[in-house]
Amino acid sequence: MCQDIFDLKAESLFLNCLCCVGGLIKFAAAVANMKYAGGLDGLYIAVLVIRIFVSLGIFGIGIFGYYSILSDYVRGLWLYMALMVVFTALDASMLTLYIFNEQEINDRLISRIYATEELREIEGLYKCCGKTGIDEYIKEQKEVPSSCYNDDPLLRRVVLERDGCDLKLNEYFQQKKSRTLFVFWVFVVVQVHIY
Repeated sequence: MCQDIFDLKAESLFLNCLCCVGGLIKFAAAVANMKYAGGLDGLYIAVLVIRIFVSLGIFGIGIFGYYSILSDYVRGLWLYMALMVVFTALDASMLTLYIFNEQEINDRLISRIYATEELREIEGLYKCCGKTGIDEYIKEQKEVPSSCYNDDPLLRRVVLERDGCDLKLNEYFQQKKSRTLFVFWVFVVVQVHIY
């Protein structure tokens, strides 16, 4: 019996550690996204504020969970579980808000990225050429900039990128969404396991 209680405490402490780390990672990601928040209106700002609030809440609840587990504070454990349900629901609402408005948010972010970064920097970073593709330069009879050429380590040569930066940025946001959904579901599984 005593061993079972010890195992449960150790497992709960480990899961609380995951919650604290997850909260800090979510906070860091939200702060990193603030770079592009200037000039965007309510929808993106709302998602960002919810992300910051939820991430700090998850971190704080994880710390409170440590205290409750180590001090055998039963009421604290009940409060801890109730708060985790609330914050998991807030996290789910943030994801739902983002998913239903994903294209609008992504289009605004892409416009903001173009406004704050030089196209040449974006081409080099995302391995793309022009906003819509290399045809953009060909139609305007402009020289294709060096930022459209990238080293390909597999082919061991320089390759001219043909895809537009709009496409590459949308792919980046899709990958980011997939990672966010994965982290969210891992978080939900951890929370369900704690209960």
